[in-house]
Order: sequence, then C-alpha cells, then structure tokens
Amino acid sequence: MGTCSDECPFLVPVTADFLWTYRVPGYCRRPDAQVRVPAPATLMCPCTTCQYVRCPGFLAARQWEARSQGRCLTAGAPSTW
Repeated sequence: MGTCSDECPFLVPVTADFLWTYRVPGYCRRPDAQVRVPAPATLMCPCTTCQYVRCPGFLAARQWEARSQGRCLTAGAPSTW
C-alpha cells in the first residue's frame, strides 16, 4: 500500500487546554464533516499511526475531495496524495 505519515492529516492538536470542557490532545477536522473529538484510544490508534488510512472518515474525506476536484476514486484504493 505504500508509506504514510505518522498521523492523520485531519488530526489537529489542541494547544490551549483551557478552552475545552474535556482535556483532549487533538480533534478531527475533516473538510467534509463537522469537528469530531475522538476517544483517547482512537487517538492512540489509528489517528496517530499509519492505520488512519483505513479510517472510514479518512476514506470518506478522500472521496469527497476527489468528487470536489472532478476526479473519481475507487473505494479502498491506495492514497495517491
């Protein structure tokens, strides 16, 4: 399948913990969906490992981006970005 970065490109680190009701190290900000705060176990794996390429949200965002650019991706195809 190729190599991937160490963490999901949609994972945004939280730098000001006092702004959040619950302390979290990061949140998921996809271009096609609302902000999502993953559970701590999800942040450990898959969000911060290469396993994010199998995340349904990551795959949906890839499909959304491809459609918005007029391209077509087959489900489960390796990432080409």
